[in-house]
Amino acid sequence: MNPAPTTFEAKHKQLKAGRGSFLDKASDRARNYLHQHGQGPPQR
Repeated sequence: MNPAPTTFEAKHKQLKAGRGSFLDKASDRARNYLHQHGQGPPQR
């Protein structure tokens, strides 16, 4: 009888499943933000 997974556990599973794409999106967002604010070129 499993308890329903907490949101933390669910998120952790999601992260493990799509870690690459999640990190890519996060770094892309950071790069775009820095680029928009003149802190450096986007590394694409």
